[in-house]
Amino acid sequence: MSQSDDAPATKRDLKALATKRELKALATKRDLKALASKRELKDLVTRREMQKEMQHMRDEILRHFDLTVETIRHDLTGANRDEMETIKDRVTRLERHTGLVAA
Repeated sequence: MSQSDDAPATKRDLKALATKRELKALATKRDLKALASKRELKDLVTRREMQKEMQHMRDEILRHFDLTVETIRHDLTGANRDEMETIKDRVTRLERHTGLVAA
């Protein structure tokens, strides 16, 4: 008879998990105390705080990127306009010099 995934776990289901004895072999409370106290752990950044900070940095980088792209686009547009004006001025001077257009 198959049980649904929502059914309570049985002893048989839990057999595959580690026992207290097996977990103690990995690390005891004394071993873990040497790593960090509760007070020290409170000072660490939480996962949510880290995600929030990363999102803030991402937004800041995107704003900077957008500004840089806009500046480059503006500079190129201006340079193109300046180049066109220079070409028009040269053509006008050549036309006047050759007499194609009256001064």
